[in-house]
Amino acid sequence: MLFDFGVGITLIIIGLLAVPFPMLISGYNILPKEKKEKVDIKGLSHLIRSWLVGMGVSLIIGSVLLELFGLQEIKGPFIGILLLGGCFLLLIKTNRYIP
Repeated sequence: MLFDFGVGITLIIIGLLAVPFPMLISGYNILPKEKKEKVDIKGLSHLIRSWLVGMGVSLIIGSVLLELFGLQEIKGPFIGILLLGGCFLLLIKTNRYIP
């Protein structure tokens, strides 16, 4: 359960840092200047913040609920589906902000 909290808190912290420090967004800092100007970095950083904080909170709440109901054996698949599915959907949603 400590691992779940650690991963959840890490996602929340990284999400909160995405808006004030957009250079943390993977790939943005290596774009040429012309392409950087076309990226809606404000919208993109807010989207990433929302998704990462949401995934972190969902991970923590889901892990606590699974522990309370005695369903520890499905915690691994839960974490995998949540993180992989969340990252996949986030990747699809970011296409709106990057031309």
